[in-house]
Amino acid sequence: MTRSRMSAMTLFGSPILGQVARSLVGLATALRHRREVKNLAEFDDYMLKDIGLMRGDVDIALAEPLFLNPSWVLVRCADRHSRSERMAQPVRSARPTVPVVRSVERCA
Repeated sequence: MTRSRMSAMTLFGSPILGQVARSLVGLATALRHRREVKNLAEFDDYMLKDIGLMRGDVDIALAEPLFLNPSWVLVRCADRHSRSERMAQPVRSARPTVPVVRSVERCA
């Protein structure tokens, strides 16, 4: 047996109780993250934009089922927004381009 299975069996007496305990800990973690995401819903649009999110991203994250971690949705949304902003920016060369100046003949 692996160490984690062994500790779950000794702690709760059976692997089933260990699995239930891990599920309850996961649910408690997801609920804590959901509460933290609800705090983001109180931010105004400018504050959300500063951290790379939009109001709809927070709403989508809170629409996730209770047992899923809504903060992962926000991470994916922020990553998607930053990628789209990078693609929208024009590509600049490393060196500035200088126009070619042709010599002008002087009139005598």
